[in-house]
Amino acid sequence: MNETLTALQTTRLADSVYDLLRERILSGSFPPGDKLNVDALARQLGTSHTPIKVALARLATEGIVQIQPRRGTYVTRVAEQEIGEVLAIRRALELLAAETITEHLTDADVAELEKLVRQIEQATDVDTHAKKNAEFHRRMIELSGNRTLAELYNQLHAHIHIALIHARSTTWRARSSPERLEHRAILDALKRRDAEALQTAMRQHLNRSRTSLLTDIQSQARKVQPS
Repeated sequence: MNETLTALQTTRLADSVYDLLRERILSGSFPPGDKLNVDALARQLGTSHTPIKVALARLATEGIVQIQPRRGTYVTRVAEQEIGEVLAIRRALELLAAETITEHLTDADVAELEKLVRQIEQATDVDTHAKKNAEFHRRMIELSGNRTLAELYNQLHAHIHIALIHARSTTWRARSSPERLEHRAILDALKRRDAEALQTAMRQHLNRSRTSLLTDIQSQARKVQPS
């Protein structure tokens, strides 16, 4: 009985460590390429090595960290090509979701999405902007009513966040004007329950945001290249 309780407590602690590390990685506290030292994390969190290693193994299966034998564990650094591929898959999933959103959308759902858009527009820092923007897109996926699609999108979600961390820059404000128009076009199509207009608005928004993100990543890469 005691062994069962110990195993249960260890599992719960590992879950808590996993949630904490995942949040810190996706928030940028642990940036891409950062080494995660098990000893240091154990000291900081006041726990043994076991839940740390369990949590890191779980993050590794999601591709959020990479465990390199005899070298250590590192926050995944995603190549530009991989980011382009992830964003292409994201676009396909969101456009697929847009096909069915209007079929069972309620006025309350539209009001919720409109609130998120206002919060995106009113964001005063890049972290808040990115968080609310991610919530908006994830909610659109959920409202499609396609659970399998939502699961696939959630698996991709961490990689999208890592891509965004790669591209953290001051240019997010410059993109706010076209982004606002695109979000408002999406909301207008949703209010009218116009699936065709929604597809058009979503495609325009996702294509523009993908191009902007890849441009940012290329710019960041040029800055770190030796002269």
